[in-house]
Amino acid sequence: MFKGLLLNTLIIIMPVFIYQLLRLERYRGAVWMPQWLLGIICGLASILCMMFPVVQGSSFFLDLRWVPFIIAVLYGGYRGGIVAGILLLGYRAYVDFSLAFYFVVIMNFLLFFLLLPISKRFIELSLPRKILSGTVLLVCSYVIVIPFIWYYFYSINNLSFFFQQGLRFFLFSGLCTIGAVMCSIILFERIYENERMQQEFSKAEKLNMVSELAAAIAHEVRNPLTVVRGFIQLTKENVTEQHKYFMETAILELDRAEGIITDYLNFAKPKSIHKERLHISQELLALLEFIQSYANLKGVHIESQIEGDLFITGDPLQFKQVILNLVKNAVEATENQGSVLVKAYAQNRTVLIQIADTGEGMRPDQLQRLGSPYYSTKEKGTGLGLMVTFRLVEEFKGRLRFESQYGKGTTAMLKFPCESPAK
Repeated sequence: MFKGLLLNTLIIIMPVFIYQLLRLERYRGAVWMPQWLLGIICGLASILCMMFPVVQGSSFFLDLRWVPFIIAVLYGGYRGGIVAGILLLGYRAYVDFSLAFYFVVIMNFLLFFLLLPISKRFIELSLPRKILSGTVLLVCSYVIVIPFIWYYFYSINNLSFFFQQGLRFFLFSGLCTIGAVMCSIILFERIYENERMQQEFSKAEKLNMVSELAAAIAHEVRNPLTVVRGFIQLTKENVTEQHKYFMETAILELDRAEGIITDYLNFAKPKSIHKERLHISQELLALLEFIQSYANLKGVHIESQIEGDLFITGDPLQFKQVILNLVKNAVEATENQGSVLVKAYAQNRTVLIQIADTGEGMRPDQLQRLGSPYYSTKEKGTGLGLMVTFRLVEEFKGRLRFESQYGKGTTAMLKFPCESPAK
């Protein structure tokens, strides 16, 4: 009996290592693929738990099949939960269609709809809270499962089989289940932490490359551009209207080139940061009023939902640059007669700023590449403005991430440590 419990525990931990081996680099661009993959692996683990049960009665298996299913829903969302549930129920139906099967179906749907709303919040928790939450969820599910088991044996008039397992068995089974969940959560978090570190290292290499390139050539390129621009301005006063139009176009392109060089210099030249306490509620309202005229030219309506008395610590000029870059990108991504919503509020000692547009949105592969050098969804974009934005947000000890759905728009979400209002 106890050997069966230990075997089930090892089976539960096994999906973590298989998932890490199979995921690799090939699925990095597809957000949904790891979720299906996790569902398949956890579903197979549930099947193995049923194939090697701890206790087997008449058409009934007592095992730890629900642990991989819970992991699949928590880390794989609805995709992982659906795949794991289908595999679990499919094998249970293959064994037999007794009363126990219908109990398994009820339990499957009950756990799925209980865990699904929690899974979105679960991913954002810290490791200790994830372990605590996973343990609490598992204890709750265990408390739900035991009455089902009791009722099944009661319905077939075989309660003696249920009670002969003894309290010691059920306690040991619960401890093995909790231990397996804790190990799975810790190992999964280690996988994601390693991936985040790898991405940060790759990003640091790219930024270093851009910085070195900017330091080497930016000033040398800017000087001749300034000279050329000056001579064109002097010359255009003595030419025909048609040639004047050509020269104005050339000046505009020279200004755009100088703007790109300025973005490069933001990486190459470290700036002294002047940190102070910022009343960002007032800052945001002033910035939105400033950019409203630009939005009107694009036919875009800007809305705001900003709480009063929101404070953070940082450089006011850098904060303005971050917000202007993101709002300007949102306006440019929004089609004519669209809207941009800027929302700011406090939550759990953090200040959250959301900038949501009604543009065409982005595909998952485009979303993954945001902030990379030379990548932009705009026709003439370089991606450097967003790289600057990411770096400035890091200076505030904040976090910037994007959510987007193709055809439904994009939301930029900023999170900063909150400062208390002055007394």
